[in-house]
Amino acid sequence: MCTAHKSLTAKYAACKKALLFCCLILSFPTQSSARTLSDLEDAKTVEAFIDGLVLPLMKIHNSPTGVVAIYKNGKIILNKGYGYQNIADNTLVDANTTLFRAASISKLFTWLAVMQQVEKGALDLDANVNLYLPDFQIPDTFPGKPVTLRDIMTHRAGFEDVPIRHLIIADTSKILPLADAMRLYLPVRVSPPGQVASYSNYATALAGLIVSHVSGVEFKAYIKQNIFDKLGMYQSTFMEPLPGKLEAHRARGYSYSEGRYKEGSFEVLGNFSPAGALSTTASDLMIFAQAILNGGELNGKRIIQKKTLQRMFDESEAYDPRLPPLTLGFKNIEHRGIQFIGHDGDLTYFHSRFMIDRENDFAIFASFGARGGMTLRGTILESLYDAFLPAQTPSSIPTPPADFASRAERFTGSYQYWRAQFSTYEKTFLATPGTQVSATNNNSLLINETEFVEIGRNLFQAVTGGKRLAFHENAQGGITGFTSEVWPTSTTWKVPVQFLPSFQLLLLGTCCLIFSLSIGLFFYARKSINNMGKLAMRAVHSGLVLSAVNISAGLLWLLVSSLTKGQLRVEVPTLLIIWLALPIAAVLASAAHLYSTTRLWLAGVASVQLRVIHTALTAAGLAMCWFYYFWNLLGYNFS
Repeated sequence: MCTAHKSLTAKYAACKKALLFCCLILSFPTQSSARTLSDLEDAKTVEAFIDGLVLPLMKIHNSPTGVVAIYKNGKIILNKGYGYQNIADNTLVDANTTLFRAASISKLFTWLAVMQQVEKGALDLDANVNLYLPDFQIPDTFPGKPVTLRDIMTHRAGFEDVPIRHLIIADTSKILPLADAMRLYLPVRVSPPGQVASYSNYATALAGLIVSHVSGVEFKAYIKQNIFDKLGMYQSTFMEPLPGKLEAHRARGYSYSEGRYKEGSFEVLGNFSPAGALSTTASDLMIFAQAILNGGELNGKRIIQKKTLQRMFDESEAYDPRLPPLTLGFKNIEHRGIQFIGHDGDLTYFHSRFMIDRENDFAIFASFGARGGMTLRGTILESLYDAFLPAQTPSSIPTPPADFASRAERFTGSYQYWRAQFSTYEKTFLATPGTQVSATNNNSLLINETEFVEIGRNLFQAVTGGKRLAFHENAQGGITGFTSEVWPTSTTWKVPVQFLPSFQLLLLGTCCLIFSLSIGLFFYARKSINNMGKLAMRAVHSGLVLSAVNISAGLLWLLVSSLTKGQLRVEVPTLLIIWLALPIAAVLASAAHLYSTTRLWLAGVASVQLRVIHTALTAAGLAMCWFYYFWNLLGYNFS
């Protein structure tokens, strides 16, 4: 989806959310101002509120499937399905039996498994993970700085992102043993551990493999034996495909286009199952929530010691102490001064949120289908607490420092997230504008479309919403990136000039102009070319080949991109494989023309004007060689 479309969609969603919320508040004028969090224990009130919020949003955002479960102070307040489990046979969602894909909520179970082994003394959070990997080793890319489980659990291991084509597959026959998948898909280490946050599905799956090695039990079986069975979560599994009796209760995934829903495939994460393969029901996740709120125990069954669980909340890492820290595995968010722990989970067809408010003994799970499910799962918790928290005096908008303009330039520029690929052709996805930071006339910063005001050294707060972010600086005082409390598990880096689209377009435009002029001059002066000497003739012909190859590469890339569309992210199209021969041909043509041009100068033949033209053409060819190399298009750089 293009950036402009995303922006319009986001604005539309925000407006709809605000309108619906206002309607809900106005519909209960006498009660809403008096509501408190204790009112969340009133099942009828909560159900009416959730129905009034969810049903219109599902219709507006074309989400056909959903479920919401809420727990408060020892009771299940709401456990309700919305829409269809299966549209084709009109099967409705049943919150007790319908299985939803929990995606990255799966990680919470993997982290608990790690801490179970830490509790037993089988794992050390600060040891080199290579101690627990008998089949292969993580390369010593940064000597003296090995990857640890603590790095992995806080998403600071330093791996580049894994291409989505490896993460999600459609063919279950391609599922590998976990050890084989981790060895085959081992990503490049791009930063020292602990330096930056970059959300990593690979690292999570690696943690699952380590649990399997030290326990002697295959990962899926380990989770079943040590968490699901102990808690009575009998409708939860990491198995793919689902076992027969559970398959019958699986919520189908749908996309929406041209006024109708189309059923999608069952997305398989078998090669990275510890990171996102969980299928579960709302009822089962409420069981899990109660165990977490109860210190790791439920109904006499303990899955982890209370002090070990507390370590996961207490032993946190923060890039800036003024922002919510990264806990050991649990996502940590803040809303209206209340801390929530949990996780979100997103696949193509399902979008989920599982959050716990330990202070108020509250838990919520929401999952919705289709693309519109993203808006729903991100709306419910905040809307619920906005409605049931006592009225608060709105926080004042921070006043921009009068002298901010003098230092605003430090922060301006383009930023990209560390969660990206750097060693494969997917590096080309970084050739986008990224997150733009610019100075305003109001002594503030505009980050994409949100205005931020400085409230401390390198610390900024959004004028609307109040979310904060902190910029990072190096020893020389230069800004290197920022961390936002909205997405603390992936920090950004400040983009150098060679990544900027403006620079790339200038480079490509200049080279294209030189190549085009070269071809034009060839046809314009083709009669006189025949009267040139052999050296000049060879230079002209090699220049023509160089120009033709590079222009063909550009035009065919546009064609390949058009024909493959979104395929470049999910697979390596055959057309791309064929196209990748052209950059190699361009390098060979550049070498040939460099040789011809050098001989022209050494021999002193042809006019100085002609030699300068060939030199410019050679420079353009070498610039394109750098371009192909820089973006990993020189060779077959895909895993």
